[in-house]
Amino acid sequence: MISRRAFTLAEVLVFIAIVSIAVLGVFSIQALSLRYTQYNRSRHTAVTLLASTLSASQCQLERAFYADPSHPRTPSETEGFETAVISVYEPDLGPASNLRRVEAFVYWKDAGETQERSISAWTYVYRLR
Repeated sequence: MISRRAFTLAEVLVFIAIVSIAVLGVFSIQALSLRYTQYNRSRHTAVTLLASTLSASQCQLERAFYADPSHPRTPSETEGFETAVISVYEPDLGPASNLRRVEAFVYWKDAGETQERSISAWTYVYRLR
């Protein structure tokens, strides 16, 4: 006699359920990975734009220390990003001091997000007499 061994319908359904859960897990991890990649790309762009904006403001102050490099929130050349710069004299030292604080801001929204994100940095510029 030839023995025929086959899977029952219950075994096949359990197998399909287990495989589908595993595939859904892999797809959800992939979707999460893509979202984090987009966030990191946006953050990297913001940090690069912030460094560039801060550097440009520093250069402007080094050329003309008493000129004001401040500008309100404006769209940048990079689509979806806005920058702002605030330049102030050190309050304790007054406008006659040789020390200025420059602060730059970058604002953006990630795709599909409603919350606005921002990053800022500041530096001091000292004028040699």
